[in-house]
Amino acid sequence: MAKFTKPAGTNDFLPDQMVQRNFVENVVRETFEAYGYAQVQTPLFESFALLSAQSGEELRQKMFTFVGSDRVDYALRPELTAPVCRLVANGELQEQPYPYKLYYVGQCVRLEAASAHREFRQAGVELIGAASALADAEIITLPVRILEKLNIDNTKLKIGAPGIYRQILKPVGLHPRDLGEIILDLDALARRISPHTPGEYIEQWNRYHQVPEEIAHRCIKVSQIHGDKDAVMTAWNTHLKDIACEAKQGLISLCDALHNHDITDFEIDLGLTRGFDFYTGNVFQIELEEPQLPLCGGGRYDTLIESVGGLPLPGAGFAFQFDSLVTAFAQTENATISAKRDYFIATTAPELTAEAQRLAEKLRRAGKIAEVDLMERDAQAQHDYALQANYAYVLNLVPEQPLRRIDLKTGKADAVAVEEL
Repeated sequence: MAKFTKPAGTNDFLPDQMVQRNFVENVVRETFEAYGYAQVQTPLFESFALLSAQSGEELRQKMFTFVGSDRVDYALRPELTAPVCRLVANGELQEQPYPYKLYYVGQCVRLEAASAHREFRQAGVELIGAASALADAEIITLPVRILEKLNIDNTKLKIGAPGIYRQILKPVGLHPRDLGEIILDLDALARRISPHTPGEYIEQWNRYHQVPEEIAHRCIKVSQIHGDKDAVMTAWNTHLKDIACEAKQGLISLCDALHNHDITDFEIDLGLTRGFDFYTGNVFQIELEEPQLPLCGGGRYDTLIESVGGLPLPGAGFAFQFDSLVTAFAQTENATISAKRDYFIATTAPELTAEAQRLAEKLRRAGKIAEVDLMERDAQAQHDYALQANYAYVLNLVPEQPLRRIDLKTGKADAVAVEEL
């Protein structure tokens, strides 16, 4: 008989793992809702045209694509921002007041190497209709508060401003796709994953995109600027002077707004662009420092909704790589979480089986977790099962005797009335 294994790059999660994952997800959901965000859900696949419109060449190449029976090119969603923006662009929320505050939790798929995560879970928010630094600050505050609640403190927050490069390169008159490629190149350089040197990029940009050497050098130099606000502004004034003033003011306003949320521990890294074509303003990323692991990222995208057929609405959002968030939580002192179950009802008397079932149903209607034996095991085997299944109590039903409750943690037993449970 054939033995089937899970596809490469995917995971099965066992019950104990799901307890931990559900705990983390509940913290995420509760925090989103505490800030006024409401949940939406979009299809697992969308038209390839939508998903590829503003994704960047690197992400486009990682999409699982197929042709439907309607002869439309589709792709499994590689992220969730574009589908949510499509939902907004379709006008399905037009009766709601601005800003739209939406959150999602869902599966995504990318054609990564077999050893990497091809299927993964994202949890994030989109804030549509607000263009202020206050909105950007809220988008950053959300993951910071979630990490605090989960006691994940070994993290680093970085903030970037890819809009700088749009303004530096504006005189060149680049096609949006070419501009996106250069921003991706700068992102690869900053993350030190590029196969090319800065000099090779300067030569390529000049040859293929007619970017003058002076402007190309400025892009490279600016991408190497990082530090606190004062250090970055000093370097900015040296290398940019009066160029990209709008991006500069946006970054200053964001820093000030973050201070209002008591968020002061962050680094500005002008090489951080997040690798997506659609970001137009400030971006950010939070990563675990030891071991180094990206946890979440996002930023401002003021043209994305219009680009997919909607109104010219400003937007900002972020997403957790949920599996990475769970991995980080698993390293904390509070990570040992087990399923809480209330009562296992044990009886070896066939004539009490119906009574055991009725008692279990009564407890369930009262909001308790209750289970009865389905395998006709002896008393000891039922007791052992209740221990392994992490029940708090065993309720022993014995003919012509009071109901007995056994505390499985202490071993203490006492007679109890059903009304006391």
